[in-house]
Amino acid sequence: MQFLDPNAVISEAKLTQYLLVLLSKDDKSQFLALAGYTLENWQRLERDMKKQILSLEATSTQNTSYGQKYAIRGTLTGPNGVSLSVRTIWIVIGGITRFVTLFPDYEKSTMKFPLFAQVALCEDLPEYGLHQGAVGVIVEYYPMSEGQEDGYSIEGLISKDTVEVSESQIKLIAVPIEAP
Repeated sequence: MQFLDPNAVISEAKLTQYLLVLLSKDDKSQFLALAGYTLENWQRLERDMKKQILSLEATSTQNTSYGQKYAIRGTLTGPNGVSLSVRTIWIVIGGITRFVTLFPDYEKSTMKFPLFAQVALCEDLPEYGLHQGAVGVIVEYYPMSEGQEDGYSIEGLISKDTVEVSESQIKLIAVPIEAP
């Protein structure tokens, strides 16, 4: 069994300028926000990663010219009590363990609706002024830990933003057509 240094380096910039910032591509901030992680409490994310993730077994993934990379899969329970299935990547360089990235662990989940599928709301969402039957497209999937409902980001329901919903709040209308 391989365990990484519980005092690994997790760069403040990696959290405050990447993971917890809304990005147009490969955004992770909305996923982490489901568990209550924000820019305002980035230190909590750092502490939770060290306590909840670094205590788990690491799997060696790749030996690069920069160092040995490892992956750790686990559950990250945020300040609001919501648990997220995550996969984290770490690198050991000269005996120092450093955090590389974190993303949703899709392999631990079974996605009910495919990405880019057209869906309709099954209920009103008054906080957004949306009504049952409103139609949008799935652009992101948020796997949750066992016992919690998976989530999705839906585009097209409101102007210039996505709406995060739980699996039970949407129903499938059309599956995306794959190019031949």
